Amino acid sequence: MPNRTRNALAAVLAFVCRTASASAASGGPLPAATSLAWGRCPAGVDSSARTSAGQVLTLQCATLRVPLDYRRPAGRAISVAVSRLRSTNPDGRRGVLLLNPGGPGGSGLEYPLELAQSAPQRLLDRYDLVGFDPRGVGRSTPSAAGSPSSRRSRPGRRGRFPAASPRTPD
Repeated sequence: MPNRTRNALAAVLAFVCRTASASAASGGPLPAATSLAWGRCPAGVDSSARTSAGQVLTLQCATLRVPLDYRRPAGRAISVAVSRLRSTNPDGRRGVLLLNPGGPGGSGLEYPLELAQSAPQRLLDRYDLVGFDPRGVGRSTPSAAGSPSSRRSRPGRRGRFPAASPRTPD
């Protein structure tokens, strides 16, 4: 299994575990999901590919509105670009695999197609593959508010992310 595929599957597992523990820690379920309007991907996004078996795969895209600050869910919202590669066997579909591009700064909108070109057919048959551009990356809302660099740039304010100090060799 290629390293990128192995890393993608590890990221999915980590996300699932983290989401489950966040739900348990909050004492209740996570907020209800919003229905997305899936459609064609924007110009410039590779939205089709062929598997090694010659099967044509087509990516769909949508935009998800999320709170900028989850402590203030009714406050300012931003957009996160999301993509989906539907299961190739809807009758045998088991669920969704959310793929995290890693980072920092990695775009994941085309990631489902990249993974699908080397993934086992049984994975493509059973799961929708979902990718996304994290906040401030690619086609998601650019955001400098609250980022470590914006906190460092304010005079007299260190925030929770102090500037990194250079390491000197011993």
